[in-house]
Amino acid sequence: MKRLLVIDPRPTKRDHLLLRWKELGYHVTGVTPIESASGFQYCDDRIIHPFLPVESLIATLKTLPTFDGVICYHQAAINVANTVAHALGLRPMWKGSEQDLSNKIVVHTIWENAKLPVPQRFRSIDEVDLFPVIVKPAGLQGQIGVKLCRSKADAHEWIEMLESTKVPFQVEGVDYEMTEMYASDRSPLIQELIVSDAGLPFECSAEFLVVDGEVRYLGGFDKTSVDDPDLPNEEFLVFPHVIERELDLGALVSFIEATGYQNGFCHLEYKVCAGKAVPIELNARLIGSPADECLSSIAMIDIADLMARTATGEDIDFTSLPNNLTQQNTERWRGYVKVHLPRRYSNRFVTGFTVPEFKGIKSIYHSFLKPGEAAALWESCVGAPIGMIHFEASSRAEAREYMEKIGSNFNFEFLTTYTGDACNET
Repeated sequence: MKRLLVIDPRPTKRDHLLLRWKELGYHVTGVTPIESASGFQYCDDRIIHPFLPVESLIATLKTLPTFDGVICYHQAAINVANTVAHALGLRPMWKGSEQDLSNKIVVHTIWENAKLPVPQRFRSIDEVDLFPVIVKPAGLQGQIGVKLCRSKADAHEWIEMLESTKVPFQVEGVDYEMTEMYASDRSPLIQELIVSDAGLPFECSAEFLVVDGEVRYLGGFDKTSVDDPDLPNEEFLVFPHVIERELDLGALVSFIEATGYQNGFCHLEYKVCAGKAVPIELNARLIGSPADECLSSIAMIDIADLMARTATGEDIDFTSLPNNLTQQNTERWRGYVKVHLPRRYSNRFVTGFTVPEFKGIKSIYHSFLKPGEAAALWESCVGAPIGMIHFEASSRAEAREYMEKIGSNFNFEFLTTYTGDACNET
């Protein structure tokens, strides 16, 4: 029986991977500092251990029976996972344990040095003559700390704020803090604002499986927004997209090859400018849920099986993988919408939402709010999604029409009175 070491087996929406590995007959060991991590219930062995210093974690892991592969699907922990894989003599995610591909500045520098087309990076805000610019922390995930700054004063203020940013979270009532747990780099990455060509999605993604450094393109998602054209609030993703029909797929592959990424799924975010792909970020791990399930369904691949085989070095039937999905006669188009409280409703508490039906569209939606909970988007912060809509269409035109209509047709339910602090649930 092959033994998998899963670094940070969470969040809950990834538990389907752990369940699948159990079905496939793997022995799964999970390790995380979080005692009540949801994924532990699906692990054969559970190790509660701090990630840092990583040398201590490695010493503990070396006392255990030999593992066959290391897997990580949580962005904050992928550098720890790569370091562990190197130390245990297992197949690493990328070459070398000295560089951190979870760090946006590191990846941008690699692309710059490789002479690839990237957004201009400014070493300090004083170098900037033309605003707006994007300011984001190098080592935080998602949209945490990302801001479109429209002036030097705005940018200076935001950079100063990033230096002391904390990202607290709770699991089963226990408080944790992300930047301390993972030693997240909060250094600012300052980039010019890249605008996609007219008529194209706000942003695209490309999904890859890499085995022994050989990069295989699987397909991609379109991403758009109806609420904030500069930085999306509601996010609409549909798979597969068709933009690569007019792109040089070799250019997308080159962005991955330049980083030295070796084994596993990875996720490239890019924009199309003047007909060419310009990379925005690389996530050196599987795309987040539920996009991973869209990818699995439409591409007809067993993602968990491929992750395990790639990590352990087992044989893979590459003939079963998709080849330019959007060149084929795709009959299903799937996507999802992350539902946020629109900015026009700032400083109000929402308790839920409903979605109207649209002809020809199969959709399922659910709220992240439990009965009695409320969430707010305050002008000073970016709120987390309050729900999700999954949809399926029989044509790309239907999917695009749905994406255009749905954002203006959420029916939000509000509290008439509330108490509590800004940015907190009550």
